[in-house]
Amino acid sequence: ISTAPAISALEAGLKLPKDAYSALFENGKPSRPIKDVAELIGLFTGLPTAPLARPVGYLSDVASGHVAPTGPFDLTRGIITGVASPESKQ
Repeated sequence: ISTAPAISALEAGLKLPKDAYSALFENGKPSRPIKDVAELIGLFTGLPTAPLARPVGYLSDVASGHVAPTGPFDLTRGIITGVASPESKQ
């Protein structure tokens, strides 16, 4: 059971090139590669990178236009949780 997070992080690392290509060249969401990189960094360094990856991924989705917060409260909630509200997803 203790290896399951490590296996998940390695799988994310294998998907990273495809997700990064999609984010850069095919108008894909940039949050997925950001979270994958943070997971790999956490796996190899032991640092807790996930709490930082969620808000950074959310803000990158906002900056790229994939998420449009409905107001300041929605933006703040998204930064804190790292998850876009159903109303703000486009």
